[in-house]
Amino acid sequence: MQQSASKTSFGFDGGIGLSYSIVKCLSVRLLGDYFYSKPKFHYENTQRLNEAGRLINNYNQALAGFNVSFGVAYVFGK
Repeated sequence: MQQSASKTSFGFDGGIGLSYSIVKCLSVRLLGDYFYSKPKFHYENTQRLNEAGRLINNYNQALAGFNVSFGVAYVFGK
């Protein structure tokens, strides 16, 4: 049985956005964000009933993601 594991790791997130005004109170927006972290942790596999397959008991791989969003913004009161 694999025991649960958790790890706190340093990560960073950066983003950029562009906005273009169509009319006085209406604009379109394009946003992009990037996230990266590389946790390294060890977990226990106990009560393993068969020896088939690989025994994996640590993790040392980067976690990264990229998000792009497009939207329309309406500004009240302009």
